[in-house]
Amino acid sequence: TSGALILPHPLPMTALLWMATALLARALLCRAAPTAVILALLSALFFVAACLVKWTAIPYGLTMCLGLALTAPALARPPKLARGVLISGITLGLASAVTLGFLYFVSSESFRAGQLAGEEGGLGALGLLWYLIGFVTSVASPLGLLILAWPAWLGLRKHAPAWPFLLGAGLGQLAFLLAFVSRPDERFLLTLAPCLVLAAGLGLDELAAAPRRRVLLSALGLLTLVNLEFHLAPKHPLAPMATIQIAGPEGPPLQTRGLFLADSF
Repeated sequence: TSGALILPHPLPMTALLWMATALLARALLCRAAPTAVILALLSALFFVAACLVKWTAIPYGLTMCLGLALTAPALARPPKLARGVLISGITLGLASAVTLGFLYFVSSESFRAGQLAGEEGGLGALGLLWYLIGFVTSVASPLGLLILAWPAWLGLRKHAPAWPFLLGAGLGQLAFLLAFVSRPDERFLLTLAPCLVLAAGLGLDELAAAPRRRVLLSALGLLTLVNLEFHLAPKHPLAPMATIQIAGPEGPPLQTRGLFLADSF
């Protein structure tokens, strides 16, 4: 994620989109109807802001809202599934209508590029491999993935109700990228990073206090090392540069740096 800090659009779009998702999740669990409506409207405002920053928040938000609606009935204080779908649909519909109307009249360059990419078609199975490797090398880092893999697996194993949301957010976004984005780019993967962190957080919650503290401190220490190495460390033998060409001769190559983060975008 460190490499994305220099980019103007993906990082704020990701922050706004996940804030909107958190507000919507709270609205789905709220028993008081007026409070649920207020939270849903606040969520819609954050969705609008995310979509105006980057139009890809529209399909991303659709998959996340659908996952939330399917997850809500299995949570501690479940509302009806129909209510979850209704609140999710109104929220996303409001955000999408405002954003699409704005993009149609303003005709942003990014939106036109996305329309053209959709007409050209996506990358298919080859793109899936490119995005999976790109997520490891340029978003999570191999070392970061090794740190988070065990608690994430534990969280998925112990928290089955979280599967619809995580699968909806993760697989839905990947499906959009594979079907409609003709040129792969690691920036699109930034929105997926919180899914890994959320699954790992659910796994840590299953541990007793003492081992949870040790695992958490170790993870924070090693992830801090990854970020400091990326920004401050010169070239060294533990991070050899290499290039992988996956998406054909016209596709962008992927860079690797051993167990550390690769700056490939």
